[in-house]
Formats: sequence, C-alpha cells, structure tokens
Amino acid sequence: ASPFDSVKWEKSNTDKNVTLYYANGGDCNYYKTETIVDKSCGYKAKDLMKILLDYEKYRQIFVKTTAFSPVKETNKGTVIYCRIDFSPMKDRDYHILMTVNDAGGTQILEWKPYNGMDVIGEQKDCQRVNHVYGRWLFKDLPDGNISVSTEYYNNWEYKNLPLKTVTPFEKNVAVNNMKLFLRYISNTK
Repeated sequence: ASPFDSVKWEKSNTDKNVTLYYANGGDCNYYKTETIVDKSCGYKAKDLMKILLDYEKYRQIFVKTTAFSPVKETNKGTVIYCRIDFSPMKDRDYHILMTVNDAGGTQILEWKPYNGMDVIGEQKDCQRVNHVYGRWLFKDLPDGNISVSTEYYNNWEYKNLPLKTVTPFEKNVAVNNMKLFLRYISNTK
C-alpha cells in the first residue's frame, strides 16, 4: 500500500489547468496535483510514464534536479541517486527506490526512500534527506484524454524554518513540477 492511499485531500487551488490538493501530515505536508492532458498531444498514459523513466529527459524537465542517476536494479525496482539544488532546499541529496506498476489501467510510477548499505555515501556538500515519497499516476480516459496526477510527501529537513513558513513554497513547487512536465510534453509533440 502507498502512504497516499489513506490521505484525506483538501482542494487548495487551481492554477490554469492544474489543481492542487493538500493535507497536513504533522511534521511534513502531503501535496497532490491533477490535470487532464488533451488527446491531441499524441501520447498515451504509458508513453507519458516512459518520459519520466528516461533519466536524461527527467533532468531536462525538472532542471533543479542536478542528479537523477540509476545506482542499481533490484528485484523490487530501480535505486536512484537524486540531488536537488534550489532555495530553500539547497544541496539536498537522497536515494529512492522507484517502481513501475499497472493497476487496472492506471500507470503508476512510485518512489520511496532507499537506505541500503550499497548507496552513494553522504556528500560533504549536501544534506542527506531520508524521507522522500511520491508517485505519478497516468490513466487513459474513455474520451482519449489522459488523467495525470502526482503526489508528494517529503521531509526536506529545513533548518530553523517552521513548516508553516515553507508550506506556500512547497505548494508552488508541486504545481510547478506538473507545469514543467506539461510544458515538456507540449514541446515534444
């Protein structure tokens, strides 16, 4: 089961065609964005998911991700080393275990922390983050359009910043990540 399955989402706002949902998770917040991709894009749900599985394309789409590199394949998924660098999340790195599933026609790209002993050691110029969860969901709709959503739950371990201070920033990042993905697919038709 995913940590997102039991979240009670509250609609926060809609920015153009991206709807943001939010839930307070105590020490961290949960974020979800949803949109509909028009069938005229020429893609299907599986095609959109494959874009995010291309590690070089991933960094082209999400430019503040300075590293997104596979470390190894396991019987449960792919271990990936990630590094992000933008304020207030300067110089953060982490490892995730990424899995791909088809759940009744919904394509799911999900990640959770990976803390195995075989990961890249802590970098002197980075703060290691150990709680990074998320998933993208892609579903072909009967009308030919594609439902796309993404969900995040991360503890970025902000030093000396209360959660209420970073919540507006994190909401903006969630919406912007979806917009960056939409821009990429509209530019590659």
